[in-house]
Amino acid sequence: MAAAQALRAEGLDVHWLEIDVTNEESVAAAANAVGAEGSCLDVLVNNAGVAINYDLPPGQQRIADIQATHDVNVFGPIRVTQAFLPLLLAAPAARIVMVSSSTGSIGRALDPTSPNHTVNMMGYGSSKTALNAVTVAFAGSSRRKASRSTPRRPATPPPTSTDIEATAPCSRRLRSSYA
Repeated sequence: MAAAQALRAEGLDVHWLEIDVTNEESVAAAANAVGAEGSCLDVLVNNAGVAINYDLPPGQQRIADIQATHDVNVFGPIRVTQAFLPLLLAAPAARIVMVSSSTGSIGRALDPTSPNHTVNMMGYGSSKTALNAVTVAFAGSSRRKASRSTPRRPATPPPTSTDIEATAPCSRRLRSSYA
């Protein structure tokens, strides 16, 4: 909410919309609310993410924690993207951004020269690997349908806050978040 207030203070047309990405009804209500305000959405940023008890060795990680991590980090972006896809497809050049992590890279995990080689966060890392596959699937589906709403690759920013500029023709963006 503070980020939305700061962006409004800069003169941007930003609205706070809370979404529980693990809840179908919450996601549907959010998509309906955005749809009621306009006919399209330019950018969808799937930035929800959790790492539950990630510091335990793989042999001690609880399945329930891994499932909860995957529900937010993998199934959440699928839920949100599917719900908002009609609004994205209505925009002239919409984009879907899936925020991933370098811990989702199998290549980096296997590369002894990579900082990720020593990171072993099984639940979180596997969820980001799966998110990368989800991104590829949505991109492939969009290419086959000649859609303009295409996630090209997962975004893997450094661990910092991100800004979204208001420059697209439809001027509507949505970030899904999970607190």
